[in-house]
Amino acid sequence: MVNVDDLSHLDASDIEAIHDSILEQYPGLPGNKPGMSAEAVVGRIFANIYYRQFSGIEQVAAIYAEAIARGHVFNDGNKRTALVSTFTFLEGNGFTIVAPDDVLADWIVDLAEGKRNNSEFAMWLKGKLRRLRTTPEVELL
Repeated sequence: MVNVDDLSHLDASDIEAIHDSILEQYPGLPGNKPGMSAEAVVGRIFANIYYRQFSGIEQVAAIYAEAIARGHVFNDGNKRTALVSTFTFLEGNGFTIVAPDDVLADWIVDLAEGKRNNSEFAMWLKGKLRRLRTTPEVELL
């Protein structure tokens, strides 16, 4: 079982920074939807994480993806923010997703539209996660 307290998590400012970076590269409508905040989405993420007991990091990653994609906090770029945030969370914990971009995009769209849920995404993710290679520190002479 994964100890969620040992994981490196994203906070609201991380998600907002990811969103802003995406809009710098791919212009869209900036800002949040009225009454919506990244803090609220992060609250939903952590409520889910701590309410349920997870056995793998893929389940936590799936919560991030679904909460951000379906939360529709931003005026534009919610699905892209969900995908990049999920990658950022995983990479911060030593993992990455190995899958075709179009398949990942389809998953995020389905999560955003409620056609699939985080449990289904977690099951799919489990077979697509790879540990990032870590290189030992080498002292230069």
